[in-house]
Amino acid sequence: DAFFISLLDEERSCIDYAYLIDLGQRYPSECLPISEHSLTTYVVETGEPLFIADDIGGVSDTIGKSLYGTNKDTRSVMIAPLKLGGKVIGAISAQHYQPNMYTDEHMRLFVTLANQVASAIENALLVQSLRLQAVALDAAANAIVISNAEGIIQWVNPAFTALTGYRAVEAIGKSTSLLRSGMQDAAFY
Repeated sequence: DAFFISLLDEERSCIDYAYLIDLGQRYPSECLPISEHSLTTYVVETGEPLFIADDIGGVSDTIGKSLYGTNKDTRSVMIAPLKLGGKVIGAISAQHYQPNMYTDEHMRLFVTLANQVASAIENALLVQSLRLQAVALDAAANAIVISNAEGIIQWVNPAFTALTGYRAVEAIGKSTSLLRSGMQDAAFY
């Protein structure tokens, strides 16, 4: 009935509910303070999954509850931490309004899913970082050449083209020796 992916935002000291869906309706992202005791903060702080087969006994009230979406109490709850390198970066949760909708096997599978989601988030962050680095390298005023161990040019930035006159397509795949002017001795290179 309800599902969310939340990410820990340490700078703002909150848990950002990046993806929230309840009874088929998507809700806007919310950032709830870590200091607000909830099932999610419990999982983020302990790093341990939480499984409640039937919350009729009020386990969520004991730990701390934060309602979202329809603001109705759920009865079946699974929350698994999202971990990267042993560090908790958020949580993923599936919840149902009926009791006993999930089993221990569902929880084991859900923890596996959480690990996959954490890996996907890590990959997305790496791609974002690489894109940012690429923009920075492209914008650098100094000529930059990246070559492999054999000295074969793999990449050049626009400043390289402006300085040498070689377009990227002309330089990539060639030896860095193409930059030798003959004006310097071998020790220079």
